[in-house]
Amino acid sequence: MAQLWLEKELLHSDVEIVSVAEPFRGQDATNRLFRQIIGAFAEFEKARIADRMSGGRKVKASQGRYAGGGTPRGYKAQRGAGKYLLDPEKVIVVQRTFQMAGEGLNLQEIADRLNQDGLSTAQGDTFHRTQVRRILLHKDVYLGTYSYGGLSVAGEQPRLLYADKEAATP
Repeated sequence: MAQLWLEKELLHSDVEIVSVAEPFRGQDATNRLFRQIIGAFAEFEKARIADRMSGGRKVKASQGRYAGGGTPRGYKAQRGAGKYLLDPEKVIVVQRTFQMAGEGLNLQEIADRLNQDGLSTAQGDTFHRTQVRRILLHKDVYLGTYSYGGLSVAGEQPRLLYADKEAATP
């Protein structure tokens, strides 16, 4: 328990722990017990909040809605609504990346072509193999699947790619 370690370290430095909210002070056994009980309740409440937040994210994800985390290139997150929205400036990068990968270009060749076309990463830098690889790793999202916490379902996000045999109209 971090609270006990912190109290011990403060006491070694001759720092007295005083609470303005609770009517106890000092290091007698009763006051230490009360501080530990209050600390245990605080830790318990923090765990309950984390469980509720996690449960809410899992429900959102099971509905194919954005539940948090990083946003794949080509999308921007509408956090309150739990949706991925298209980021028109970045959609072209995703589609060009997959087009070039389909032509058999390797990661570095794709990065070089994106840079030659004047396109840049989300941070405004030049493309390298790593950024191209990250885009390619999100293929399932671009095809319409949403994954979160080990769950994969049909997502609500607009699709950027279509399987070979599907029509390319949304």
